[in-house]
Amino acid sequence: MNADPTGAPLRPPHGTWFAPAERTSPADLDASITAACGSPVVDAILRAVGCVVAVLNPQRQIVALNHILLDYLGVGNPGALLGLRLGEALDCVHAGDEVGGCGTSRACGSCGAAIAMIMAGQTGEIQERECLISLRQGKDAAIELRARAIPMTVDGRELLVMVLQDIRDEKRRQALECVFFHDLRNTLTGLVGCADLLREAGPAQVAPLLPLIDTSVRQLLEEVESQRILSLTETNGYRPVAVESSAAELLEDVAVVLRSHRVAYGRTLRVAPPSPDVRLCTDVVLLRRVLINMGKNALESTPVGGEARMWVQADPPDGVAWRAWNDAFIPPDVARHVFQRSFSTKGEKGRGLGTYGMRLLGERFLGGRATFTTSPAAGTTFLFRHPLTLPAPAPTPGNTARP
Repeated sequence: MNADPTGAPLRPPHGTWFAPAERTSPADLDASITAACGSPVVDAILRAVGCVVAVLNPQRQIVALNHILLDYLGVGNPGALLGLRLGEALDCVHAGDEVGGCGTSRACGSCGAAIAMIMAGQTGEIQERECLISLRQGKDAAIELRARAIPMTVDGRELLVMVLQDIRDEKRRQALECVFFHDLRNTLTGLVGCADLLREAGPAQVAPLLPLIDTSVRQLLEEVESQRILSLTETNGYRPVAVESSAAELLEDVAVVLRSHRVAYGRTLRVAPPSPDVRLCTDVVLLRRVLINMGKNALESTPVGGEARMWVQADPPDGVAWRAWNDAFIPPDVARHVFQRSFSTKGEKGRGLGTYGMRLLGERFLGGRATFTTSPAAGTTFLFRHPLTLPAPAPTPGNTARP
């Protein structure tokens, strides 16, 4: 069968869905490697630039690279990478989708690095794009890069210098600021509306407005505190403090916050406390952040008039399991990105920190594990398994080489 039920071809025409699949001959590859490695200009670029640099031939194969790429990949022998394409060296999940390798899969047509390479080769001008590369190493591993492709000629050979800059921190800051100011603006808009009503209200109309003002102020405090904690944990500047707590009381506290949040308007949150209650010793501040993120995600995915649920159970032998359910189904092409920062199923710029924050706080600092299941029949359930006792803090990781 050469086509799917819609008539679309199953195999790529001419061996590729995007960039040419052909590679150069071994002799020509060796000649390009010799030219690149013997060029003082190429050597200066490889030594001077403080991020990943790879020099490619017209077939997008690596003919020279700098030590930063070697350190990042943990490769001691540069010869092991020569002749590979960038996605193959980085172990991109799509590099093996087609026989032609990196650049030839359906996904490569939206890869910023691949687009920059092709456009630079066609125009002879410097091209720059951003890209998100999912890696095979580690579940949900991904890197966000700014890829710059610089055409150059060495000994009559056309080469392409690829400079890859890690922009994860930059994107993280942008996303944090976008979410924070988005939520802050909404809450302050509500408070301004209350102030306008108070200005016109008589004594009888003031009392009904006080609960709304109280809720808005508390929500504003929640959002500021959430931003502060997430910023600290992003930079490993937060140190968890364990206190004994009741799972039932903690869940009810979270429910009070969620029911007064704007995402709950027109929706019902049903909370089932554990029976019997579960006692745990953990950082309650961080755990509340995780549970609030879980609940907000469930409510946001629930249609107006619908219901979301949260509950907690003992997770023998020494843990507790928190769950948040909604009736929506997450398609497979969306599900694999759910825990990535800046990704959102809602299509809003800067959203997507709820599930990312859930995993960041819950796994890095609380020693838990955040997962989810989804199906058209059963809906979506996010699960956070958490130890009854907060693990001892791991040593702060040192600087590691990365693009």
